[in-house]
Formats: sequence, structure tokens, C-alpha cells
Amino acid sequence: PAGNTDQGSFSAMELTRPRAAFSTVLRGLAPGRRTRIVLTVLAAVLLLVAAVGFGAHFWTARHSWTLGVVAFSPYPMLAAPVGALILAVARQWIGLVVALVIVGLCASTQIRLYVAATPAANAHSLVTMTANLHLGEADPSAVVKAVRTHAVDVLMLEELTEGEQTRLIAAGLNDALPFHASDPRYSATGTGLWSRYPLADVKLRTDFTFAFVTATVRIPGVATEPTVAALHLAGPVPSTTFWQRDIARLPSVLRELAARGIVIVGGDFNATPDVTQFRRLLVDGYRDAAQQAGAGMTRTYPSDRWYPPFIAIDHVLTRAAVGTSADTIEIGNSDHRALLVTVAVPRAA
Repeated sequence: PAGNTDQGSFSAMELTRPRAAFSTVLRGLAPGRRTRIVLTVLAAVLLLVAAVGFGAHFWTARHSWTLGVVAFSPYPMLAAPVGALILAVARQWIGLVVALVIVGLCASTQIRLYVAATPAANAHSLVTMTANLHLGEADPSAVVKAVRTHAVDVLMLEELTEGEQTRLIAAGLNDALPFHASDPRYSATGTGLWSRYPLADVKLRTDFTFAFVTATVRIPGVATEPTVAALHLAGPVPSTTFWQRDIARLPSVLRELAARGIVIVGGDFNATPDVTQFRRLLVDGYRDAAQQAGAGMTRTYPSDRWYPPFIAIDHVLTRAAVGTSADTIEIGNSDHRALLVTVAVPRAA
């Protein structure tokens, strides 16, 4: 019995020692009081930055600089998970709970970009592309190559000049897409629409700052021939006056087009998905095709720098159709990447 008692005591001691050693290691790893204060202050600053980004997402910006803050709002929101991690290291548990709430709120503004919609089972895949030609200076052969490589069916072009249109046709654009309606103008103000399918009911609108082209695309076998629009909203720099006017006028035009059924609108909106005025366009059945595809942030601007594009201002909107894929393409001599979107158009019953 005595031997058994000794054996039991020995076993308990042996089990206690590693636990004590582990606790000692944990105490050694825990930050000191001064370090915890520094980490807590740093985390608080990061969470404040994230909160500003979250608030900016809902701000209706009316000036160039505030619009810029809104457009960049997803980036400061990335500070939230970093702040949460720092609070965990500092063992500030109440602060960590608050940080996780902020992380969740910030994530809620972006998660919709990564959740794909389900298209109709019986649908025609229509490949669309919108490209800003940078004052008519983009490489026309690069545009035509992208059209051919990706089997584009409908092409929307912004900043289309007379000279650029001539170069595009010489590069073979009309051979790849034989039907077009365009309104080429000087500098950034021209717009064009090219199609693999015949166009009807063409309209060259003059009630926006830049050219605005609409047409019906006659696709065999679809439920309703879609109305397609190519647009370019005025830039918000140095003043947002014309941009505000254009984006405020656009909802009534979209409602007008919606009366025809299926609608696809592509172009340079000069607005990101975080801009409140852009999200207000997504009513009456309109959706952002890249969001429908769950493609995330389709950053297109600027593309002529040593760093990658960091904002998404080129979009394709759909109504009664579903974007199934979205990607960006480099176009030589342009300051925008082209946006390539496949749209599922319902077939006739």
C-alpha cells in the first residue's frame, strides 16, 4: 500500500510539472502592461480607420475628394481584422469583441461582391466587353485581339474619337463584329456599340454629357431581344457637377429601357460599387453583372501605372439576365482595363 501511494504521488507530480512549465511559457509570451497599452492604442487607431471606411460606404459624396474617399473605402476597412488580431495578442477580450463586430460590419459591405447568382437553366451566353479607349489613343489591334480571343458578341467603347474608329475598323473590328452604332466625338466624349448580331431601334442620345448609344440586339432564340446601351458618365474630377447630373438622370433612362424587357448596360460609370449613387441604380430589376457572377472587385482603373488598378469604375448592368463570369483585360495605351462579362440571356420557352 505504501508503495502504491508513492507511485500515485510520483505520477501526479510528473503530470503537474509539464502543466506548470506550459503555464510559465505562456506567462513569458504574454505582453507586459506597457506593451499591452501600446498594442491597445494601435488597435484602437486601426479600428477607427476601419470605422471611417465603413461610414464612407454609406456617405452620399458630392465633391471630388469625398467621392474619392468613398471609392477607396474598402481599403481602410481592411484595418479591422488587423486591429482584432492585435487585441487578441494584447488579451483585451472586451475590445476584441468590439473589433469582431466592426469586422463583421465591414465585411457585410463587401461580401455581396463574392456571392454568385444562379442563371436560368435554359439560357444563351452573350459575351460582352466594355473598354475605355483613353481619349481615342488605345491600341486598336489590342481591342480587336481581345474581341477575337474572347469571342465577344457585344462591345461597348468609351472615349471613341473619329480617328480611333477609323483605326479600329482598319484593324478588323467590323470583320469580327459586323454591326455597329456609334457616336464618335472629340477627346473623351464619344461612345460606340459593336455587335455580332444585327442591331435595331438605334438611338444616339444627346441628353448626357458624353455620347450615349442604345440599340436592340437581334439574337435568335432568346425570350426577348435585349436592349443594349453603351454609356460614359462624366468624370467627377475636378468638379462633380456634370457627373452628379448624369448619374441623377440615369435612373429615369434605365426605367425607360426596362419597359422593353431584357437590358444590358455597359460602360464607364466613374463610380465604384461603394458609391451610394451607383448602388441607387440597382433597382427595378437591375443588377451589377460582376456582382451576379461573384467576381469580387473587378478593378479596372488606373491600368497605365507600375502598380495594379485599385478601383472598379467600369461596369455592366443587367436586367432580366444574369452575369455568369467577369474578368478584366489589359488594353495597350489605355488607362482602363477592359471589363469582360458573360451574360446569361433567357431563351424562348
